[in-house]
Amino acid sequence: MKIKNSIQNNPKIQALLITGLCKFGNVSKAKNIFETSQTQDTVIWNAMINGLAQSGKGIESFELFQKMKKRGQVDIDIVTYGSILKGLLQSNDLKNFKQIYQEICSRN
Repeated sequence: MKIKNSIQNNPKIQALLITGLCKFGNVSKAKNIFETSQTQDTVIWNAMINGLAQSGKGIESFELFQKMKKRGQVDIDIVTYGSILKGLLQSNDLKNFKQIYQEICSRN
């Protein structure tokens, strides 16, 4: 139980687990860690968005990105944008890719 508690309270470990699970095809377990995380910070969100993108789930990563934006409680950073753009390209979603690209340009 001590290990489980330290994982639940450490967003960096959770992010590593999410990344590894997605990399090895266990997206459902990664989603479970993400959804039950007590600290949903930028690192956790980026790990899940990137994990979905790497797993060929670009549309799902875009939907999660939109959810992240709606919440407004977490900063969107360069890692977030890089991950979402990668996912959209892999999904051939050029419309949303262009939208995100324009969003990035307008922030500068």
